[in-house]
Amino acid sequence: MTDKDGGTGSASKTIAVLNAPPTARIVGAPPTGVEGTEISVTGTVSDAGALDTFSYRWSVAKNGVAFGAVGTGAAFAFTPDGAGDYVMTLRVTDKDGRTATDSAVIFVSNVNPHVNIVGAPATITMGSPVSLTSTVTDPGAADTFAYAWRVTKDGVAFASGTDADFSFTPLDDAIYEVTLNVADHDGGTGADGVLIISQAAPVIGSGPTADVNPALPLQAVHFFCQASDADTITWSWDFGDGIVDNSNSNAVTHAFSPAGTYVVTVTATDANGLSTAKSLTMQINPVGDITQEGAALDSDGDGVADNIELAMGTDPLDADSTPLVDAPGQTPQTLTVLKMGVTLCFTKPGNDAIVVSGALPVPAGFKAAGKTLAVDVSGIARVFTLDAKGFARLGKDAITMRIRASKGNAAAQVAKFTLKLQKGDFAAALKNEGLSQTPAVGPRVVVVTIIFNGTMYQKSQTVFYTNLIGAKGSAK
Repeated sequence: MTDKDGGTGSASKTIAVLNAPPTARIVGAPPTGVEGTEISVTGTVSDAGALDTFSYRWSVAKNGVAFGAVGTGAAFAFTPDGAGDYVMTLRVTDKDGRTATDSAVIFVSNVNPHVNIVGAPATITMGSPVSLTSTVTDPGAADTFAYAWRVTKDGVAFASGTDADFSFTPLDDAIYEVTLNVADHDGGTGADGVLIISQAAPVIGSGPTADVNPALPLQAVHFFCQASDADTITWSWDFGDGIVDNSNSNAVTHAFSPAGTYVVTVTATDANGLSTAKSLTMQINPVGDITQEGAALDSDGDGVADNIELAMGTDPLDADSTPLVDAPGQTPQTLTVLKMGVTLCFTKPGNDAIVVSGALPVPAGFKAAGKTLAVDVSGIARVFTLDAKGFARLGKDAITMRIRASKGNAAAQVAKFTLKLQKGDFAAALKNEGLSQTPAVGPRVVVVTIIFNGTMYQKSQTVFYTNLIGAKGSAK
């Protein structure tokens, strides 16, 4: 202090200023929420001390138990993991250590789980197991689930389960409805359902059967099979010799050649594409041993070897049943053989070949179309049906007759023919003629028989056989 004359004086007193506590407030807290959805808030602070700084601490309790979500910033967020009462608390401390708190209560509700059945086929074959799994999505991370599977067959309870995965086996041709109900621990539920159609494959009740087994080469064998199914059945027969019959019949006829063992398989398929197959083993025995001179077995003595009769469709045990026009027992006429070749591949099955060229008499007015011509080469028999030009093919085998005709009318003539049997297995039949795998060189006799136009022609053809190393033999 200074007076008017310039004199001064002073005095002092200490004043203690006390810190005022801050005021905290939670802003943006909703009264309710749903599990799995984030809740975001901010904290505001007011304080008389303009220079004060603050620290924040957030905490959450769920149903009175610490939830674990904490924060230290002015903004805070957490995600409820399930239904319950959540208390959010903000504690603010200024730099002088004074604190303030605020709380907010949020009521969080449950969300129902979403359920999917996984791995359900639209259709299943009766008797095959159905294995199913499930996926459950729920925003409540803490939720646990209870599973209830239920299966009905045509509306009648059939099976049930309580695990996340489930399996059952349809026992009948029916519609199966599968339902899965899932409940979380808060009482929320979800469900899914699928329809599965169980289809039964045809049931083969009898067969396949053969009216004769064992049989002879080229003998007609009648097969039969019977099956049941709610749908229409289609049939397929595989005779095991490279021939498949898709005529869609449960009763078929087939002839086998050469002798051997064949597995015949029949397949029954319904309209849904489901199939059942069964097999039968057929034994085809040789017609008879053929001697070195080529004399084949003739059981009924009609002058025609049994295998030729079977090829022509006549009865080898009945002398009155013969493919010959004249009386049974006629003496064969001499067959003109111009050239003959045999190739046997012992190490490569299915690659044998026989080629015969010769000539046959043709009467005036002869028309080739539809005429049959039977050929037997030492027990290897084929029956050909000629076309109008004198040609016929049977699988890989073929015969060509060069018949001269004018305007469809043939004059009496001797027509040349060429027979080709290819890609076959002929070694077993020709072994009796001395054309064996054992290395050998020398002449052999092969009997060639042809029945044409009701007359039998035959020639014991001498060929020169060469087999040096046992892998391949040839005769000319």
